[in-house]
Amino acid sequence: MRSATAELVQSDLGNNAVQLYTFGAPRVGLAGFASANTNRINMIYRCTHGADVVPKVPLWPFVHSPYKGFEFRLDAGQGINPSAHGMDPLAGAVPGYLTTARGEDWGSLQKAANGFLHPVRLDYDKRNQASYSNYWTERLSAALITLLKDTGYYSAVVLQGAISAGATLYDFIAQTLVKIADAGKTAASQVKGLLGHMLVFAGAASSIVKDLSYKTIRDIFNKMLKRLYRGVNEAINRVHLR
Repeated sequence: MRSATAELVQSDLGNNAVQLYTFGAPRVGLAGFASANTNRINMIYRCTHGADVVPKVPLWPFVHSPYKGFEFRLDAGQGINPSAHGMDPLAGAVPGYLTTARGEDWGSLQKAANGFLHPVRLDYDKRNQASYSNYWTERLSAALITLLKDTGYYSAVVLQGAISAGATLYDFIAQTLVKIADAGKTAASQVKGLLGHMLVFAGAASSIVKDLSYKTIRDIFNKMLKRLYRGVNEAINRVHLR
C-alpha cells in the first residue's frame, strides 16, 4: 500500500527534492508503511506539541513518518490541552503551534526521537503516579512493548497488527496478556502493573485490578482508549469549529 502523499509528490514533482512539513499529524501506519513514506521524501519535518494528543494516535503498533527518525517537539506539555492542536492563537490555539514556537528557526527547536528507546516496567503499587498526559500515553505504550518483548510475544502482536486493526487488534492483545499472566507470578505482576496505570490514566483511579481475565483486561483497554479518543475528538472539533 502506497501513501497518497507519496503518490501526489511523485506524480507532481517527479525527481525533484521534496521536503514535507507536518504539524500535529497522527501516526500514518504500521512500520512498513511509515518506512516507505520516509524513503520517498527527501526530508520530513514533523512538528508536535507536548500538550497535543492527536500525534499520539492511533496507538502502537502504528508509528510516525519519518520512521525511526526524530520530531521537533514544542513544549514538554503538562497534561493534554485540546487547544494545543491548533495553529492560530487568534482562533483560540493557546497553547498552540504558533504560540509555542516563538520563532522561525527550526534549529532552535527541541528534537526528540520517534521510537520507544527505553524499557518500561510498571509497578502496580505505584499506579497513582500515572496521569492523563502525553507523557503517560507514551509510557503506557512503551510498557506494553517492553512486556511483549520480555515474554516473547512482540513479533506475534506486530504481525497481527498488520492484518487487523481497531477492536480486533486489542482483542488479540488482551488474549495475549492473559497468556502472559498465566505464565508465572513475575509476568502476571508486570501485566497487573500495566493495567493499573491504564486505569489511572483513564480517570478510574479508584478502580482496582481484581483479576487478569480476558474480560477485565479488555474492559481496561476500552476505558483507556475511550478517554484518549475523547480528547482527540475534542481537539479536532475545536480546530474545525473555529
